[in-house]
Amino acid sequence: MESVNRRAHRGGQLLPFALACVAAALAFSAPAARAATVVTNGSAAVEGEGVSFLPFNAAGIGLPGFSVRYQQVYAAGQFGGLSGVISEIAFRAEGIGSVPFSTTGIDVEVRLSHTSAAPGALSSTFADNITSPQTLVLDTSNLSLSSAGLPLVFDIVVDVDDLFAYDGVSNLLLDITVLNFPITTNLDALDGGDATVVALNAAAEFGAIAYSALVTQFTINAMPVPEPGALATFGVALAGLALGRRRAPEGSRQARR
Repeated sequence: MESVNRRAHRGGQLLPFALACVAAALAFSAPAARAATVVTNGSAAVEGEGVSFLPFNAAGIGLPGFSVRYQQVYAAGQFGGLSGVISEIAFRAEGIGSVPFSTTGIDVEVRLSHTSAAPGALSSTFADNITSPQTLVLDTSNLSLSSAGLPLVFDIVVDVDDLFAYDGVSNLLLDITVLNFPITTNLDALDGGDATVVALNAAAEFGAIAYSALVTQFTINAMPVPEPGALATFGVALAGLALGRRRAPEGSRQARR
């Protein structure tokens, strides 16, 4: 016959066993994060209306050697409710007159944040557009970018660290600082909306309101949600854990008798 003390010991072992069951159930039943892309301004299949030399091509406007501070705001409605961790930001070359390029050595910092600033109501003061804590998602002195120069192809890809989770309901602020400009291509842009603020000095506190916002593609990894089966297993494991913890004190009372 199994001793009372042994039964109590076995009951105490249920805690780590139940927790292990829960962890295994969630690990095997939770779906992987789903990656989705969204193109701002609904321009996935439509060529932009303008050309932008900034933030990556100061040489294109005859200003090689200048650093640049660049902010662009994207309205929440452009994301269609999509939320999750932003893992890539991509641009495309302007469709007319672009040529293939490949370059390295771009010195750049990229920050993302939610903001209450709106595309049509930006401040020329950079700090005024930052209304939530910023996340540094890229800091490198040797970014490599390239493009085949084809229209409508988002092949100018900035692979950022998976550190910023977009909430799906706020406007998004992209804040780029570039200190070196090896690129000589023109980026596709939309005219007619003051969606950017630009200064030809990375340390500037003020910038000029610009009317040429980059057509941008974001890759967003949606947060995984446990499947119903995983939640059911979680409940069963918790029930077994509670039963085991109740039995252990009963064995201890019998031992005292």
